[in-house]
Amino acid sequence: DDDDDDDDYFDLKPFIEDKDVLKYMVEMQLKSAPKKLFDRPFPSEKNLFVVGQKLEGIDPKHEALFCVMTVSEVCGYRIKLHFDGYPDDYDFWVNADCPNLFHPGWCKMNSRILQPPNNYGNEFNWISYLRECQALPAPKRNFFSTININNNENQHKFRIGDKLEALDKLTRTLPKQLICVATIADTLGNRIRIHFDGWSDDFDYWTDITSTNIHPIWWCDNNGRILSPPSGYNDMKGRNPFNWTVYLKETNSNPVPEDAFVRRPLRDFSNKMMIEVIDLVVPKLLRIARVVDVRGDELKIVYDGFDDNYAYWVEDDSPDIHPVGWSAKTNHPIELPPAPNTLWNCNIRGCRGYGNSSNRLKNDHVELKDCPYEMDSWKTAVAGLAKMSDRLKASNVSISTTLKNSKSKNNRHHNDENKEKNRMNIENKNLFKIKEKINERRLNLMLDTNNIEPECDSDSKTSFHNNIPSSNDKKLRKALGLSLVGYNLGSVFMEPQRNYWTRHNAQLGIPLFNTTDARKWSIQEVASYVKKVVATYTSISPNTNEEISISDRFIDQEIDGESFLMLNQDDIMNILKVPFGHALKITNAIILLRQRTSGFDLFDFPQL
Repeated sequence: DDDDDDDDYFDLKPFIEDKDVLKYMVEMQLKSAPKKLFDRPFPSEKNLFVVGQKLEGIDPKHEALFCVMTVSEVCGYRIKLHFDGYPDDYDFWVNADCPNLFHPGWCKMNSRILQPPNNYGNEFNWISYLRECQALPAPKRNFFSTININNNENQHKFRIGDKLEALDKLTRTLPKQLICVATIADTLGNRIRIHFDGWSDDFDYWTDITSTNIHPIWWCDNNGRILSPPSGYNDMKGRNPFNWTVYLKETNSNPVPEDAFVRRPLRDFSNKMMIEVIDLVVPKLLRIARVVDVRGDELKIVYDGFDDNYAYWVEDDSPDIHPVGWSAKTNHPIELPPAPNTLWNCNIRGCRGYGNSSNRLKNDHVELKDCPYEMDSWKTAVAGLAKMSDRLKASNVSISTTLKNSKSKNNRHHNDENKEKNRMNIENKNLFKIKEKINERRLNLMLDTNNIEPECDSDSKTSFHNNIPSSNDKKLRKALGLSLVGYNLGSVFMEPQRNYWTRHNAQLGIPLFNTTDARKWSIQEVASYVKKVVATYTSISPNTNEEISISDRFIDQEIDGESFLMLNQDDIMNILKVPFGHALKITNAIILLRQRTSGFDLFDFPQL
């Protein structure tokens, strides 16, 4: 669809069944802003998210934080996300292609701090957490906007720690906008996170490197604008005015190179153009809006059916605005204005009773005081001010900003430590590595195989309630009866190949027929099985200089049935220090056991 630039007026009949909606939309389409004014006028990918799937995402109110989230509702091309461990009041809507969403495990893979669910008492681990919640991760294929995000990180000159001047977006709608001293705090592809020097990261925001909100140093001086210095800077330095040369030396930092700033061209919106837009105060609704003014890279719009005093400004590259017809192509319901001379109980023209400014968990209202379009409530929303308490302050949450060391937590005294303690610490470290690799492998397999197709039913409403497991043994919820796709590491072999594989192992003398479930084997049973596979081979332990059999290595590392089935040849050779030939035999035996274990499933394993 995106390549067909001249086709602004496609046939809406195949997409809209309701005759009244079709008539309204055809009329609006004739006045639509051309789709060339939008980066992605009509998405080419489907919304693949399913209610109950878990993911990692950036908090829209605290953009420095990556959080654990759950899909709580799906409507057309939009999804509603829930912060695990927090009340539903803080749920929010985004498009399925939102660049702030990532698959589970992304933060760990990319050295970002993932904030665990509130009141989650254990050290957070995705595999353990998914198993406790009996939930599924959103698969990698859902995240088409961010799956290759790191490919662009070296294609621009914006570097973490460099200085620049940036607009404080909280002042964007005010008569006097503030441009402040800022630092690049993070980068994701062609987006950068702006941090205002001297302020907490609560005010950070992500923006594209072509944004008109960012400028090189000295921009304010060269353009007759006032630059806001870092908070408290002038108090510490007396009355000396802020100077970039001095400040860069004081902070031992570099400016963003001036040639890094490549402005995107302004878009040719004009008055009276019609667009589709996400409702500012009831974000589940999609409305038709009219452009009433254009100022640089901003549009002033008003919803169809509302009085002009409800007009507000929006950036022309906002993900919340779309060409007319976006709702039809994404199967998202469009909100029609009320019939002329029709008023809801709140007496606000254009309102049809949706939303509740006093209680976000209510979907409707009756009285004016609860109407989100009541003028005081509306102005509060337009100004970006929240009527409800901050999510983190309300829950008294402590934020982790440093990566935890993945090494073993055992204390190691390098002086006067005997050989036995040294050996135990090394073995614990090796076991931790094995379990960490097992968890990573499980998660990757789940992300690649969890291919549940959502049903695109815009009329269906699914409720979701979340209980986060904690150290207080809270009651665990079961996520909507979703089942995991069959998972069997041996299933890559076709049936004829399995028979050949069985004969091959029989010739090697590997024991084949076991009546017990290998997942339930004890450490001793695993060792006995290994002993049958590799006989009584022994070697000298590098830790103790003692003779040790291969089967004893599995005992020392506490490898039981479920751990045994998840080992691969690298684990056996590099961590258990088994020679190549014997490691190959053990690997073959494990593959055969996987194939012979019925219903081999990730969630059948106990927590690691």
